[in-house]
Amino acid sequence: MKDKNNREVIVETLTTCIKHMPHKVNLYSYLIAVLSLEDFDFATLITKSVVQLLNEALVQLGDCFMSKNASRVLGNLAQYGLISSEAFCQLLLQLIEDYQKLPGADSLTGSKTHSADLLLETVLAALPQTKQKMQKEQSIDFGTIVEYLKQIFKLRERARQIQNPD
Repeated sequence: MKDKNNREVIVETLTTCIKHMPHKVNLYSYLIAVLSLEDFDFATLITKSVVQLLNEALVQLGDCFMSKNASRVLGNLAQYGLISSEAFCQLLLQLIEDYQKLPGADSLTGSKTHSADLLLETVLAALPQTKQKMQKEQSIDFGTIVEYLKQIFKLRERARQIQNPD
């Protein structure tokens, strides 16, 4: 991919597809991985745009659908080795830690600006692809991620019990 204009069109098209067509996420991931064999810099550019998409969808828009799609692509790329398992674990930990810093995130009602469900669905969307690799290569960080998720689930359960005491 030598032509910059084509690169921009391809990146934009691929990120649009990731946003709106989740049933093809595995195909997009594989396409990026194969592209990396030919042009690693271009694959890196696409990967960065997917990370930006995740940030936009999760932080700015609060869009669960887009967040999960981007998370699944990044999880696949970690599984394929395009993203190191260490970097991917750090990304997930950063998402969780940033959520926990939000006002009210540790209360039963959750953060005022972002849903715990949104965070849970986004992080959990990536785990089927990467769980075994992260357990093996990043067991301490993966264990920390699992513990954070358990804490969030427990808070959600207590909140549900308070709202529906039957």
